[in-house]
Formats: sequence, C-alpha cells, structure tokens
Amino acid sequence: MELGRHGKRAVAITWAIYAYVLVNPQSINHRRIVQRIFMLAVLTVLAVLAAMLAPVAPALAQSTVVTTATTGQSCAGTRFQDNLLCTANDFTSSLTFTQPSSNTLTSCIAGQTVLIDVIARTTSNSPNRFDGAYFFGEQGNSPQTNDATKTCSLAVFPQTPDPFTNADSDFCGDFKANGDVFLQVNGVSVRCQPVAGTNVLALPYTLVFNNQANGTYPPDNSPICTPANVTANTKAKCVSSVAAQITGVVVQGYVTVTKQTIPDGAAGSFSFTTTASGGASVTPSTFSLSDNGSQTVQVPLVSTVGGIRTLTITESLLSGWKSDVSISCTTPTGGSAASYVTVDNATRSITANLTATNFG
Repeated sequence: MELGRHGKRAVAITWAIYAYVLVNPQSINHRRIVQRIFMLAVLTVLAVLAAMLAPVAPALAQSTVVTTATTGQSCAGTRFQDNLLCTANDFTSSLTFTQPSSNTLTSCIAGQTVLIDVIARTTSNSPNRFDGAYFFGEQGNSPQTNDATKTCSLAVFPQTPDPFTNADSDFCGDFKANGDVFLQVNGVSVRCQPVAGTNVLALPYTLVFNNQANGTYPPDNSPICTPANVTANTKAKCVSSVAAQITGVVVQGYVTVTKQTIPDGAAGSFSFTTTASGGASVTPSTFSLSDNGSQTVQVPLVSTVGGIRTLTITESLLSGWKSDVSISCTTPTGGSAASYVTVDNATRSITANLTATNFG
C-alpha cells in the first residue's frame, strides 16, 4: 500500500526523531527515551494508516421534490397540434424510473390501468429553461404524438425549491441552469404493458420546455403558460421515450376462471391447480370456486422478445358431475381466444400461451 504525501511526511518525521536520539545518547535515561519514542513512532504510523483506510463519508442523498400528476389530460403533441420531434439535448431525463419506498408497486396485470408514484431524475445541460412539464402516456401512447384520442398524465414543474423557480412569473415552473434534481410525481395513470423485449412496466413520457421566458402557447398564442396549455416551445424542445420503464414492476399475464354450473346455483366446491412454463411462479397455485365464482390467475410474462409463457389450469373432477362438459374461452374483449388457448374437455384443463400481445 502506498502512503500519501502527508502520511510519508508523518512517518519520516517520527523516524527522524528516533534516529536523532540514537546518535545523541547524552541522557542518562537514553534507553528509556528510545523505547518511548519507538512506541510513539509505531503509534504514529498506525494512526496514519487508520486515517488512510477510514471510509470516506458518502455524499448526502440528493433531495427529492414532490408533485402530483393531473390525469386525463391532452398530450404534448396534441396541444402543439403536430407531432413533436424532441431532438433537443437541453435536459437529460431518466429512461428508467424508480418508485418511492413508501409506496412501491411490484407487479400489475397486463391491460389494466394502475396509478403509480414515480421518481424521475431531471438534469439540465443548459442555461435557464422555462415552463417545464412531464407528460406520461396513459394508454401506452407516446405523448409527443398528435393524437386527440389518447390522454396523458401531466406534471407541471413546481416553482420551488431549487433548482425549480418562477423566473417568468406565470403558472408553470422553470428550471435553473445546470440544475439536477429527483422529481417525484405521484398519481401517474398508466396502462399495464411491458417495454418491448422485457416484462417490465413501460412508462412512455415526454418532457417539454421553453428556451425563452414568456413564449407563446397554442391554441391562441397566449404568452402565459398554464397547466391547460403547457407544451413544447418548438417541435425540438422536448425529451421523449417510449422505451422508458419503471424499475421493479413486473407485468403479469393472466387468465380469469369463472365457474358456471348447470343447473345454475347448484351446490359444490370445485378445485383447480395451476402450473407455468419455465418454473414461473403462478398466483394462486391452487384455488376453489363455487357456482358463479371467479378467480384471476397471474403469471409473469416472459422477458424476451417474442417469448411465450405457457399457463395451464386444471379442474379436479368432482363426484357426481360430468367430466366432459364444454369449456369456453374468450379474450378480455369477448372475442375468440382459440389462437392462443387450447382447451381439453376430457382432462378439464386449458393451456394459454401468453405473450406481450396475447396476455389474457
């Protein structure tokens, strides 16, 4: 191990003192002094080494600023009345969002809508920028696209604390030059679907801003930015991604089983077991239903492009009931599921091949 400059100096001084006493034995307690200074030298070296090996105190965690999203809003491209290009590099934003530890979602059922709190690290690479806002696609849509049929969750930049500010005295927060902050956005609405080639929840987003104070905003070229009109200043002034994901949220394929007896309302408890390919964990692994009862069975989708997760559900034969009654399967929208679900009436089982597109 190599000593630093100060460590070398301390050791050198100590051993110099020791050498001086050795060659100057005038004192009657020469031997005792030598022993004491030798011990001092050893202790000094140990102290220097301890200081060198002591762990450096970690930097204080960066502060997190919290705001709340407004759901069901028109998206950035729709407000701009044209598709945005988002070629600017004024900001760097997270392609992987995290969640606050106090409210963490670990999975969601494919196709369903969930509300989630996310944290986006936002870093400025530019001078002051004005009227910033995050748009999050609520139906898996890219917020930069001009499509009035789609909606977004909107989080306008707050006006405090630093690096947020209100330099142009309107209703949208601005961002100081070279700022860096974690922005926690609560209550973002998102459709549960995976990023392509993964089984992790996608969060398409667009970060918009203005490079001038008091720019104009459609549809009436208002010079005052509000949550109702905020969008990009030009086609370029935004950062956008449809490949962004929320770390730790796994998208689950599913099958909902509903038991129907003939005659309706007949007594009985019918048992089911579940298995999946690749040893994937199925929830629940067993369950029971009576007439008109339902159970949703979940399994993680495969995390590779084109991957198929095979889910098999088998009903145990109950004495006194016919074993070959027809089993009917439909898609979540009510269409035929025959293209990816195989039914075996004789064994009272179904096998569903679940993917990112056929997930339930």
